[in-house]
Amino acid sequence: MKTIEDKLQSLPAEIKTALNAVAKKLETAGASNGVWTKTIKKALMKVGNDHGYVVCTSGVPKADWGEWLYDMCWLKHKKDKVYDIPINVPLIMESEWATNQEEIIVDFQKLLICKAQTKLLIFQDNADLVPYLKKSIKLWDDPAGTYLLAQYDNTRHVFQYTIV
Repeated sequence: MKTIEDKLQSLPAEIKTALNAVAKKLETAGASNGVWTKTIKKALMKVGNDHGYVVCTSGVPKADWGEWLYDMCWLKHKKDKVYDIPINVPLIMESEWATNQEEIIVDFQKLLICKAQTKLLIFQDNADLVPYLKKSIKLWDDPAGTYLLAQYDNTRHVFQYTIV
């Protein structure tokens, strides 16, 4: 039987698989940023639901809750007679499809301050930004958690991943 730690260790691989499937589906479709975002949220919502997590996001039918603090988060709850208590945050996701570095950095900084097992940033065509993001993680006082940077390469139509 897999423990919660075993499940959390497999998350980056499952997230990559879901994102790669989205890229393959949309690579030649000429889809808008909004379509990319919605399709990614649907794919990641399925992964979260498959693990039994409460998925919080907007713009996707059948999400457990609306967007809550971040573009998407997965929560593990403990049932309580007053109100369910969040006891773990397996994933926090921010995505920024604008190629403006400042907009990407602002979304990324939200991940720095959160407490989550996996902190996912999805962005496009800003490879020169990755060293800055890695440096920011190293300089942060409490860089706990796994950072998964998923940069979409518009030329090759694939995600490139950096795990920190």
